Amino acid sequence: LTPVENALARLVTRKLENCPLLAICQLFDVGKRRFHLDRMKLQCLGLYPKVYNNRVMLHVIDGSTLANLRPLFCASNCVLLGDDATLLTSLTEALEKIPHLMLLACVVDGRILTPKQVETFRKAKRPEDFALQTVGLLRQGPSVMTSMLQQPVLQLLSCLYSRIQLLNGSKQCVAT
Repeated sequence: LTPVENALARLVTRKLENCPLLAICQLFDVGKRRFHLDRMKLQCLGLYPKVYNNRVMLHVIDGSTLANLRPLFCASNCVLLGDDATLLTSLTEALEKIPHLMLLACVVDGRILTPKQVETFRKAKRPEDFALQTVGLLRQGPSVMTSMLQQPVLQLLSCLYSRIQLLNGSKQCVAT
């Protein structure tokens, strides 16, 4: 990193340490005026949009608890910082109205959430309800947990198998 990028990385690191709500969004091409207006709307809700260079963000998250977010910083991103974790419901409602920002991940009090988990949290309305859902899932036992984790893998294998069958079928047609 250049000295300027290094200084910016230190500043961003300090901001993220004190931030209870962090949302990483994909930023699609949009006019400057539209982006500025939407930025003002988000600031009125207590959410502060920041656009940082991906090199700076990768330097910031390397070696931290946010290192799992590394793959998200490969394109044009916008980071939304919130002063309070309870702004999560406001965040999701606001992002539904802003088509050029797509939520990729959210960090609430150090916990990384996927967009699906954010939606579940939004439906639960209270943080305690979300915590109870998580505890309930963990108490169901290892067999239920492993079957839930195996489902996506089995779906992927099924898709790959059907793709192989399709490719083998097309080769047979070419051979005949």
